Amino acid sequence: HSGKSSSTIHLREIVHINLARGWRGGEKQTYLLIKSLSEAGYSQVLITSRGSPLSDRTGNLRNIRIITPVGAFISKFTTPSIIHAHEARAVYIAYFLNRLYDLPYIITRRMDRPPKNRYLTKRAYSRASRLVAISNATKKQLNNFLPNKKVSIIPSAHSNTLVDIDKSQKLKEHLLGNNDYLIGHAGALVDSDKGQTILIEAATRLEEEGFRISLIFMGQGKDYDLLRRKAGKLKSVFFPGQISEITNYLAALDIFVFPSRNEGLGSVLIDVMRCKVPIIASDTGGIPDLITDGINGILVPVGRPEQLAEEIKNLLDSKEKREAIANNAYKTANNFSPKVMAEKYINIYTEISQVK
Repeated sequence: HSGKSSSTIHLREIVHINLARGWRGGEKQTYLLIKSLSEAGYSQVLITSRGSPLSDRTGNLRNIRIITPVGAFISKFTTPSIIHAHEARAVYIAYFLNRLYDLPYIITRRMDRPPKNRYLTKRAYSRASRLVAISNATKKQLNNFLPNKKVSIIPSAHSNTLVDIDKSQKLKEHLLGNNDYLIGHAGALVDSDKGQTILIEAATRLEEEGFRISLIFMGQGKDYDLLRRKAGKLKSVFFPGQISEITNYLAALDIFVFPSRNEGLGSVLIDVMRCKVPIIASDTGGIPDLITDGINGILVPVGRPEQLAEEIKNLLDSKEKREAIANNAYKTANNFSPKVMAEKYINIYTEISQVK
């Protein structure tokens, strides 16, 4: 890698592939990894869609060149290099580049469901030098998909951004209005994954019991109109869309609720923990890797709005419990820095490059 000498790694370039056009958890984590590797002096290539948020953000980093998927097949990669596929379509490009140039590749899997059981998919996953899961739930799915394949676990990282206390306080005052508590959620507005309607039902119950709450859903997605309609009877609800730097919004919350129906890990939870905001989340997928019920968060069964409402009520009624959970969560979050994530990937890159 450029700018540094090392006896443990001899890579010229790390080639990342992420073709997603949005800015969801996977893209944020790809960016955080690339940024940490750039700061450590590694030369990198990013194969991504032209004009994507990931392309725009990564363009400002040192020692990185950005090329399109078509350009990937006519570019010359300095050897030895390693390819890192970060999402589903990236897996196939990694596989074909491997066949063309004999470059080793790894795959990071972020979902708690198995890859599609198709010949080419299985072939591409089988040929990878290493599979990486972001949680135990994701690892279990990969083990079921390819029982004899080695799978490492490398969790997501927090975004390493600091809270502007004044801005956050002003946001809270604006969003609260005359209400007492601000409850929020952040994630793609896709109810079949993120379960926002469960939170809307729980909030409706709380309002009926006299709780004065404001509700905010950060993110965008195909269910925006549906969720607006479902939330229509609530007195105070906000849909600000995609917020590129949401730390100040997260820090303004009294409780963060994450009622996912399925979840690979939920990287936003780590950012919420770092903001010292208590979390109530579904007991599903990789979420229990981060949250120990009653210690650094509250876990609830999937799809139970009445139980979710009860847990929100319990937290709102006890400032001491909110603070204890938030403080424990903050300690947890410190174990998930981008630098730690990058070091774990460097260990895998090193191991694979030495095998080659």
